[in-house]
Amino acid sequence: MNPEVYLQMESVEREHWWFQGRRAIISHVIGKLDLPQNPVILEAGCGTGGNLEILSKLGTTCAFEMNDAALDIALKNACGAEVHRGQLPDAVPFPERQFDLICMFDVLEHIADDVLAIEKLSHKLAPDGYLFVTVPALPMLWSEHDVKLHHHRRYVRGQLIRVMEQAGLAVSWVSYFNFSLLPVAVASRLYAKIRGIRPTGDELPPACVNQVFARILSMEKHLLFPGRLPIGLSLAAVARRKL
Repeated sequence: MNPEVYLQMESVEREHWWFQGRRAIISHVIGKLDLPQNPVILEAGCGTGGNLEILSKLGTTCAFEMNDAALDIALKNACGAEVHRGQLPDAVPFPERQFDLICMFDVLEHIADDVLAIEKLSHKLAPDGYLFVTVPALPMLWSEHDVKLHHHRRYVRGQLIRVMEQAGLAVSWVSYFNFSLLPVAVASRLYAKIRGIRPTGDELPPACVNQVFARILSMEKHLLFPGRLPIGLSLAAVARRKL
């Protein structure tokens, strides 16, 4: 994609209600994990680096990204993180490092062989390390937006668990999230389908709507870990090596 596209993505990732809410949930879940003091953290597929600020506040952070234009922006947003070029499943950097926490936020759906990708990351986990993954959920919500973003799939809970287990990990927690705004999303997709509209999914809503949606999604963190939500637009899972 054109480098200007990634500059737009950086702006959207910083301001859009979805990313604001997801960062609130990410911070909450990580805060509940039994991590060592100053953990070593890896973000796999960091995009333009929108999560590096919060991760760098939690510990020593490394990251990798496959796209050169996105990587250039991530390096500017690194906040002290060590950011390299890399790709799953066959070009994971930091060969001598092990990590207390590996994060993969809405990346797995972009990879054809999701089991192999998780297996490769599992080899980078410290003995008591955690893998924390988020993915888009509910195949019935597949849309033009998924096609535009080159998604291979949307997940259901059992499917994500099976991928982790086939990769040699044990899932300790899995939950849907973005439950509160699911009716809005379903109605929006149905309306777009009926009217023949192809929304990009990249545009910011009006500021007041954006603020309200961000607050609604952020509030879900109080229901998660160890709590679970029965359905939602996204899934999150925490896994560890099998004993």
